[in-house]
Amino acid sequence: MEEYTILDVEQKVSHDTVIGEYAEHIFAMHKKKYGDRAAQAVIERAVKIYAESQGQVENTSVNNNVLLVGKVQSGKTSNLEMLSAIAFDNGYNMLIIYGGYDNTLLEQTTGRFKKTFGIEDMGERGKPILLSTAMPNELAALNNDILEELIEEEKPIIITAMKRPNALDKVNTALKKLDASKIKAYIIDDEGDQASLNTSKDKSADSSATYAQICEMKRLLREPLYFSVTATPHANIFLDDISELCPASAKLIEPGEGYCGGECYHMGDSDAIFPIDPDDTVAMDEGRMPDSLREALYHFILASVIIKYKGEEESTMIIHSYRNKDPHSLIYTMVNSFRDNLISQMSDGEGKEIALRKFSSMYDKYFSEEVKERYPFDAIKEDIPKVTKKVYVILKNSDGAATQGFEALKRHRIYVGGDLLQRGVTFENLLTTYYTRWAAQGNMDTNLQRARWFGYRRKYLDICKIFTTKEISEQYSVLTDIELELWEQFHDVQEGNLRIDEMIISADSTKQRPTRGNVVNVKKLYFKKNWMKQRQGVFDVNQVSYNNAIVNQFFDTLEFSETTVGRTDDVTSALTAKCTPVQFANLMEVMQGIFEHDPFDKVYLNKILSEESEINIIIMPDNDGNGRKRRFYSDNNVNNIHQGPDKTEVAARKYHGDAAVVIDKQQINIQIHKIRPYKDGEEVEGCMQYMFAIFIPRAKKYYVRGDIE
Repeated sequence: MEEYTILDVEQKVSHDTVIGEYAEHIFAMHKKKYGDRAAQAVIERAVKIYAESQGQVENTSVNNNVLLVGKVQSGKTSNLEMLSAIAFDNGYNMLIIYGGYDNTLLEQTTGRFKKTFGIEDMGERGKPILLSTAMPNELAALNNDILEELIEEEKPIIITAMKRPNALDKVNTALKKLDASKIKAYIIDDEGDQASLNTSKDKSADSSATYAQICEMKRLLREPLYFSVTATPHANIFLDDISELCPASAKLIEPGEGYCGGECYHMGDSDAIFPIDPDDTVAMDEGRMPDSLREALYHFILASVIIKYKGEEESTMIIHSYRNKDPHSLIYTMVNSFRDNLISQMSDGEGKEIALRKFSSMYDKYFSEEVKERYPFDAIKEDIPKVTKKVYVILKNSDGAATQGFEALKRHRIYVGGDLLQRGVTFENLLTTYYTRWAAQGNMDTNLQRARWFGYRRKYLDICKIFTTKEISEQYSVLTDIELELWEQFHDVQEGNLRIDEMIISADSTKQRPTRGNVVNVKKLYFKKNWMKQRQGVFDVNQVSYNNAIVNQFFDTLEFSETTVGRTDDVTSALTAKCTPVQFANLMEVMQGIFEHDPFDKVYLNKILSEESEINIIIMPDNDGNGRKRRFYSDNNVNNIHQGPDKTEVAARKYHGDAAVVIDKQQINIQIHKIRPYKDGEEVEGCMQYMFAIFIPRAKKYYVRGDIE
């Protein structure tokens, strides 16, 4: 740790920051757990966030609220651990962290920080003390005498609180007994878009209960640093100035190497999604076990066998279909019976052979050739009965206490539930997800938080599977696009090129609202996408042939050069040329089955094309003429023609993804992709075709279709 200096941060900061024993301890722990490079990235990021936040505290013209934005299940907590350690090393003596709004999340947060700081007993020298609203007697006993003792012994105080009015009131009651002048505090509001925000109808006059307690706490602590941490900031960025939680700055917590998010599952050619028949949800409603759920269970058992060969002893499956508890018990009974019947069937020779034949057919259906070559069925089949016996079904709701005991001893877990299967809860080695819960007009942030399949799963991604409907899969593709656009805007905010109140959220490809209408005034939201990406393919062979010939003729009129834009090395990322607006407008006019479908609108496109002097044409790589493999659904819609970055960790990337291949962000850029369509796992013969993605500069976003005459 001695070789680390403040100059290692990505960007020099003006505020002096001490790297002391707390940060050194966490750094050593992170190195052991995550590796040298990941640990270094975390400490550099934390130093930068801390130093810039101190500049914000010293600037009396702005508030002390900082919005920290990560991604769903991307390891935000490890960054908060280091940020906390650096704050303690630099004179802060109290951390209050809101650890969720139920006991599960509070216990998870409390346990994590106890383990991180090595807190076994509160009398241990050189360690913080940790109090929790789950331990009200100790919190109530905190007074000025105790505070003096802790300050003298240089022992910081960590308070974990459930984010509910009664729990926060316990903390405030304790704070009222203390001399605030002796406290240098900061607050971490984990999942800061949930429960904290003011839900009162008249926000200028009234405060909802949780929000009121948070505001009271900030006053008692004399406006401390307040870090609001979330992966879904859709509500936070649209808070009115009257909100006491409105952020003055925003920082990104970049995910580490190996993270698998929306770009991995819902962009490009992902085999992880298995579309299920919508009628299967009807079967579930009627109390019958759908075939797709049965097959998902087979997949989970097989994947649990394979992951043991990858060196992992545990695995998880979640079944998330209903919010209401009543159906959970029915599903629990179905799944438990399925598991018991399998165990019984495999207990005798003939039944075992029948069961293994079924497993063999499921293995062929759900696993890639690469997996089957590495783990042949004949080599793993004897482990199937052993793993099946160790599968446990857990009812994850308030009625399931009897099923939730000894979870640490249950190696292969199937969770059935609703709200407790989302937001903040981490499922280790999640291999199989059965997800059918969807509202026609839900909220983007809520649905994104339900994507528990996101996480650090790269080493076993090849055996992960999400069983869901085509509609849900498409909506998550839209959510991924929206998240990537938001992420780009947050980069602009960090660099000072955009204010938080200038941020926008796209909504022209979905019926989902950005967030709850009771926390922000959605009428103020402003919608338009950077990218218009072709969704519908052409599957008339004659039309495809005609369109391909037209595009090739168009290419012949242009002079192309190589570009490396979007890459960090010197490898060519695409071919690019300039054309006139009239040239491309003429191309649109003669193409068949493309520009008359959403999201394209010829009137709108011709309007913005007419304002350009030239257009950037980009031919994307096509695998030496073989085209990019993409999966299409039965209605001819593609999952997503764009490919995401090659690495999640920004510093490790060689390619930032197709969305980064833009020649000039102040002009219209038109990407042309050569796509090789697949349906139901088979290539559609004779239908390799050109598909279009059009980048519209943000300056053009004031155009909406309703305004065009």
